[in-house]
Amino acid sequence: MSTLHAKTASDPMIDICVMGGGAVANVAMLLARTQGLNAVQILPHMGVVSANAPTAVPRTYAIAPRVQAGLASIGVWDLLPASQIQMCTDMRVFWQDDAWVGTTTEPIHLSATQSGVPQLCSFVSEADLLAALNTAMVVTGAAKAQCFYPTDTPEHAPKLTRTAQGIRISQTGHAPFVTKLCLIAEGAASPSAAQLDLAPTVYDYGHSAVVAVLHSTTPCDGTAWQWLGGKALGSDVLALLPLPPLPNQAACAARYGLVWSQATAQAQHWRSNTAEVHSALLTAVQARCQAQLAHIGTLSLHSAVQQFPLTRCTAPQLIAHNTVLLGDTAHKIHPLAGQGLNLGFEDAFELFDVLTHREIWRSISDDRLLQRYQRRRQARAVPMDGVVHTIANRAHWYPIASDAAQHALRLHNDFSALGAWFKRQLVQSIVR
Repeated sequence: MSTLHAKTASDPMIDICVMGGGAVANVAMLLARTQGLNAVQILPHMGVVSANAPTAVPRTYAIAPRVQAGLASIGVWDLLPASQIQMCTDMRVFWQDDAWVGTTTEPIHLSATQSGVPQLCSFVSEADLLAALNTAMVVTGAAKAQCFYPTDTPEHAPKLTRTAQGIRISQTGHAPFVTKLCLIAEGAASPSAAQLDLAPTVYDYGHSAVVAVLHSTTPCDGTAWQWLGGKALGSDVLALLPLPPLPNQAACAARYGLVWSQATAQAQHWRSNTAEVHSALLTAVQARCQAQLAHIGTLSLHSAVQQFPLTRCTAPQLIAHNTVLLGDTAHKIHPLAGQGLNLGFEDAFELFDVLTHREIWRSISDDRLLQRYQRRRQARAVPMDGVVHTIANRAHWYPIASDAAQHALRLHNDFSALGAWFKRQLVQSIVR
């Protein structure tokens, strides 16, 4: 449990300390530098990923238009290669409930054009995003304010304690200091949040995400595909996400990222990266989307198959005295909506917008200021988390809820005007 310690006369004071080395932490650091604040970043060596490091399954992120604008404001978005940005203009979501297995159902079609927006999102690779962030960190000088600690020696990890002036941070081999505002963006398993009694509660979905990269000989038109299975299908979520094209690969007309949320016991079948298992997985994927293969094309597997457990993490509070939690440290959500990283980036943009427009007499760590930020984020992040969790947790719905969802889908399809209004509202909530 954290306790209040006195600040010694020799401890220097800084404005902001960012804990963490991921994309959200780097964006927070860039924003601090943009505002001219005295900021440092403390991160583990493993938190820095080389953009050229080989990965078995290249991760791809769906970046919402509002987040693209934020990244552009700090010079990051324009550093991404234009050829490696895949714009998504349509998404088709199929509800395959138990009674509908093996039948063709009318999907929910989310269209950027019909909703009056240029795009739903853009898909970019993790490697390209990290490269752009790292370049911006170097150009702005933010990289010079990074302090690394080894992960193999726990005694060298930073120690956080509360003082009347702020958060005191001490680390072996470095002089301790006190920060007015500590921003923690270390992911769900955050050691810093735990030290300050802000560790999140964890909900295990009992599912694992099976991820791989698929190639197709049919050109991609910017459509993302998703199938929501009923209980007979393990309440799974299967998504095919259009990926940026690879240079000098004429034989591949399109690439898709496979993300298949399955019950962990079922996902275990694909753990072995053998030719037989890969063939069986590809057959299972094509069987699920058989009715749409004319649009998607013939698929082939072009990566290893990886898995990771799916959990929901919710911090007891987004803020505390002199402390703000960002990204997965504050709210880790199911990946079915592709909004996890977007929420983390929004945390950083919203926080620094509040700091920028604060009253001249307020300190950046003023409790009222942080409460202002929390109200804004709760208005956005909490509803998103709630909707995503409800859909991801369909296995525990009462039968009446499942029936209601089926009737709502039929109502959406039968009454085009009502369905069009619903889809416009849904798209607007995603892109803005």
